[in-house]
Amino acid sequence: MVSELDDKMLSLNEAIQACMIRDDQRKESMEDVFDNVIGERRKQ
Repeated sequence: MVSELDDKMLSLNEAIQACMIRDDQRKESMEDVFDNVIGERRKQ
């Protein structure tokens, strides 16, 4: 039973880490979009 719980906790931890990585990538992508849009508007 303990090893089953350990496996589930490990799986949950891996899923959380994957979500955090995707969230960071999404934030970086949005920052790039904002920089490009704001940068273009400043030039106008």
